[in-house]
Amino acid sequence: MIDIDKFKEINDQHGHQVGDLCLQHFVKVINQNIRVEDSLSRWGGDEFLLMLNDPDVESAKKTYQRLIDSLYEAPIQLPNGAQLHLKASFGVTQFHENFHLQDSIKKADKMLYKAKSQGGQQVAFAM
Repeated sequence: MIDIDKFKEINDQHGHQVGDLCLQHFVKVINQNIRVEDSLSRWGGDEFLLMLNDPDVESAKKTYQRLIDSLYEAPIQLPNGAQLHLKASFGVTQFHENFHLQDSIKKADKMLYKAKSQGGQQVAFAM
């Protein structure tokens, strides 16, 4: 699970049009930095579900750190000429055959809240 950090503040400060630009930019940057076999879906609001296809734990850690870095290093050009750097928090778990997909999503969501409660712009893992 991925959540754009301080998204409500972005909407409140810059308006919903800029919020929409942020969502589009987020999807573009993430899609540019994942493999074709991986899948990004909007879960709701500013939350997304990213499923990596069969990565090992170390590979997943590197991927998520690369995504955090890529988001921050690709600022959004706002209509007024200013730049906005997006930050995001990630909650990660590994899907196991014995679990229902919904259980894995709940576990990832719990990790997402852990990452956000520790300041955001980071990854919390539960494998």
